[in-house]
Amino acid sequence: MIDWRLTQINKLENIYFYPSSKMSAQDVLESGEPHVIIATGATWRRDGVGRYLSRPVPGEAKVFTPDDIMESGGSSALQGMPPELRELAPGLHIVIYDDDHYYMGGVLAELLTTNGCSVTLVTPAPTISAWTEYTLERDRIYKRLLDLNVTLLPHHFPASLSGTAVTVSHTVTSAETALPCDAVVMVTDRIPNDSLYHELKPALADGRLKSLRLIGDAEAPNIIAQAVFSGHLAAREFDDAVDLDVTPFKVE
Repeated sequence: MIDWRLTQINKLENIYFYPSSKMSAQDVLESGEPHVIIATGATWRRDGVGRYLSRPVPGEAKVFTPDDIMESGGSSALQGMPPELRELAPGLHIVIYDDDHYYMGGVLAELLTTNGCSVTLVTPAPTISAWTEYTLERDRIYKRLLDLNVTLLPHHFPASLSGTAVTVSHTVTSAETALPCDAVVMVTDRIPNDSLYHELKPALADGRLKSLRLIGDAEAPNIIAQAVFSGHLAAREFDDAVDLDVTPFKVE
């Protein structure tokens, strides 16, 4: 998806692309551009808070997120793993807590397992990657994880953490089990990276900016398709007066 969009952008002479160019609010204002759209993404939480848990999981452990695992962009050998995991693998015991219920938990379980780790995938849902039932992918994901000998533990959530184990609790019976592990990967909720937007809002109020809009995961973390739609919607509504209380499109 990224490659295709970059190809399309490079065909257009009125788009100027500056990669690896982080900007502060002051940088944005000094650019002199009157209209600003903020698409700064979101960051995965590492405290376990998400759909099922409304409070952080107590205790301390080596906790990683999808951002940590994928930041180096590798998918073979140990390239896709942070240094703390590369030093311990292979033979590392990893517990993945999946409260996202889409593809990410299974993807990370496959990545870590094929890099020599022993993985237990824990989810409070009654099945693994539960949302993929609606995308017709669930059985294929299930089979792939079973073929890789990933231990699957539905109906469970982490009750507490320690340096050497995760205590998981059954969602129905509340029975607790200690799972020995070297590290935990939290696949739960994401926090919008919206600080730049809020830093620029005073400039909109005092007229230094003519328009300011927050889009994509920075507005509301979601799937890639929704981020793409958010960008299209911002472009289509650019010259319109938008009433936030009115649905901006009709499904039909």
